[in-house]
Amino acid sequence: LYAGELVAFAVLRQSAAWHFRRAPTLLGLLTGALGMAAAYFGRHPAVFMAAFFVTGLAVGFAYVASLFYSLNAPAQRRGRRAGVHEMTVGAGASLGPLLGGAVATYLGSRAAFGAQAVVFLVAAGAISLWMLARRAASST
Repeated sequence: LYAGELVAFAVLRQSAAWHFRRAPTLLGLLTGALGMAAAYFGRHPAVFMAAFFVTGLAVGFAYVASLFYSLNAPAQRRGRRAGVHEMTVGAGASLGPLLGGAVATYLGSRAAFGAQAVVFLVAAGAISLWMLARRAASST
């Protein structure tokens, strides 16, 4: 997971091509869903390694993008947006293992990976709807 995050940090630092574009954000979330689906269905240790590397890429992209957009807000909103970013990171770091452990306890360890794939897909859907709403509001 952390190796994927480090690669994402290094690659995203080199390019601004992803800035203010919808497709990379959605691709990052779908990549996370793919990684967790591979962990859910995988049976070989190499599959797990690849799945968590891919998921790390998605997590790294989400972290960098969230921080980038927070700090590129108008000056009067930067502090609030950075605070929301850090709150979200903290909530995910706390609630993710707690909820994943509960899912694994009651539904089996693989179910936690499947649940995380669903979380990535729901996030992609929610962000898509938000982007469409913003586009519609700006065109009127």
